[in-house]
Amino acid sequence: MGFDTTTRTVSRMVAVAAAAALLLPIRTAEAIPAFARKYQTSCQTCHIAFPKLNPFGEVFRLRGYRMPDETEDMIRESPIPLGAPAYKRVWPDAVWPSDIPGTIPLSLSTVFSDVTQRTLVPSHSETTTIKNDFRFPEEVGVLTGGTLGETLSFFGALAFAPGVHDGDETVEVELEHSQLNFNGPFGSGLRFNLKVGRFAPEITQPLSHGAVLTTGGPAALLQFVPIAEHGGSEVGGHDGGAGIALPHSVDGIEAYGVLGHRFLYSGGVANGLGPGEESIDGNNAKDVYARVAVKIGGLSFDGADYDAPDENWRETSIRIGAFAYRGDGTDVLIGGTGHDANALLEDRSFTRIGVDVNAYVRDLNLVAGFVRGRDTLAGYEEIVTGHDETEDEHGETEGARSLAFTGEDDFTYRAWFAEADYVFMPWLHGAVRYEWLDPANSDAPTFERLVPNLTALVRANVKAYVEYQRDLGASNNYLLLGGLQFAF
Repeated sequence: MGFDTTTRTVSRMVAVAAAAALLLPIRTAEAIPAFARKYQTSCQTCHIAFPKLNPFGEVFRLRGYRMPDETEDMIRESPIPLGAPAYKRVWPDAVWPSDIPGTIPLSLSTVFSDVTQRTLVPSHSETTTIKNDFRFPEEVGVLTGGTLGETLSFFGALAFAPGVHDGDETVEVELEHSQLNFNGPFGSGLRFNLKVGRFAPEITQPLSHGAVLTTGGPAALLQFVPIAEHGGSEVGGHDGGAGIALPHSVDGIEAYGVLGHRFLYSGGVANGLGPGEESIDGNNAKDVYARVAVKIGGLSFDGADYDAPDENWRETSIRIGAFAYRGDGTDVLIGGTGHDANALLEDRSFTRIGVDVNAYVRDLNLVAGFVRGRDTLAGYEEIVTGHDETEDEHGETEGARSLAFTGEDDFTYRAWFAEADYVFMPWLHGAVRYEWLDPANSDAPTFERLVPNLTALVRANVKAYVEYQRDLGASNNYLLLGGLQFAF
């Protein structure tokens, strides 16, 4: 079996899971009513239509969930002090004082959905149609966030999602976020900050649910595994990708800061493909990434020029960013199509470079992103020899196993998306997203998708929406999603 044959075999296997997975949005929520309770303000202070952030919400996030020029008068729920302020003067002979939230900073987010979809896997000619599947709920999220003294903050999200596996109803539990932020340590202000834990990296924040109105963010950039025949999102780690899509969350350490009010930088190191047999990371290598961005017009990154407008979704500005990601998947084997002839791939190194743009023109917000990827793939065939009559616990005969190297090659792909969000009225919003991907596998067709969305805020913390996702390629897959989301 040659390398090209191995690649095609694994591609078809991945495509089965991919076609359905790409139609379903990524559910990660960062709308935290706990912040509204702390400051006694509306969720609309930071959100256009939650979880999409407005320009002030971006400032609040970058500042470690604090207001610009925050004073004690702004905080309506007084924190509980841990130690006297005088301890600072005698440090290190005393523990540096801090505080914790005065109430338990928990919020709940719930999504109800009515799903109608058609999923076709062309390589297998398999079609699945679902009509009016009431997913009540589709997801329940437990959210937490707050500050710990002057320079620490935290954010966490735990999601419970009902599902079906082999005809049995299941509940999937995912720890989406668990992060600790060091905000301006050593007196650095917003010029230098650290994030540690599981978090959304700054390279994909501009492309994710916090930046766009449509659900989940662009699949072509955040879910599609471009080495597969039709993409995929169920192979390996990186929170739903194979590490080959841009990760929408990482386990790692990230530094970021704002220089000169309008220049944002970030860089991080994170676990790569995984998990391994005895470790969370799949190998001993780490992935690295970086991003820089500049904003012209509107509210600055640090909110230094903040003046609360009556219509806080409006400004005239443009933000341009550039990012890069490099991963190492050595010794992490992906795929598997059989017992006696098991086709495997190893993504020995992969790079992603791209740009992102975010522009506001009063009620119109334009968001776009482009990524170019390069993968160095090695192919293997698992050979089983020397069968005997002894069966293992799965009823299969034992035999010696070995890997046969079938070749190595470099593959490149390109993907981009553009979305226009418009505020018709403060409570009524519309959006249209187009996304396109040219897979690295030459046997695969170009992926195109059109996504219109209409969203209404029934109340400040209750959102109703209708979204239609249509694949424009040969599969004609579609998803009609009616949703109701509330948080408190």
